[in-house]
Amino acid sequence: LVLETAWEDFERLLDFLAPKSPSATRRARDALVRAITSLDEFAERGRPTGNAGVRELIVPFGSAAYIVTYRIEADRVLVARLHHSREGR
Repeated sequence: LVLETAWEDFERLLDFLAPKSPSATRRARDALVRAITSLDEFAERGRPTGNAGVRELIVPFGSAAYIVTYRIEADRVLVARLHHSREGR
């Protein structure tokens, strides 16, 4: 389940990239969708964070990466946020 905040992040990240390179935008979109979809089968593949139950999946992209922040609850994965590794967070 992708939360509204993560959808907003997804749109923001792609909107940032779109004017610079439509092809990179498509590659980023595809990489993020593949990574998020992969959590359905491999929910624990992301690294644990310091927050209980919260994990981060690193999605390499070019010389940096996108980071998918999510939580495993019962039998589902909740994707909460997405950001670029070069964003100040």
